[in-house]
Amino acid sequence: MSTVVDHPIMTLEGPKPLKEHLGMPIGNARTLSDVTSEEFLREAAKWPIGRERAADVVRSARERILTAAGQHQSDYPEIAKHIYETADRVVSA
Repeated sequence: MSTVVDHPIMTLEGPKPLKEHLGMPIGNARTLSDVTSEEFLREAAKWPIGRERAADVVRSARERILTAAGQHQSDYPEIAKHIYETADRVVSA
């Protein structure tokens, strides 16, 4: 999943603004707030992958993302917080 920076990060040109627009749509979702398991499954339906296999992939990806967020929570607390909030919406398919 590609997103635009979702919190201000300092760069040589100053802080990047807070945004949650996706770098590419996922199903019908255009912002991070719109992403759900159903949107991931809708996106997977565009590819040659069955719904059951897609559901397994969504569950697996969610768990890996939460693990990574937990490992780096102290380095990037704002990103981790946003990931946890989003993960609550993207429940097991």
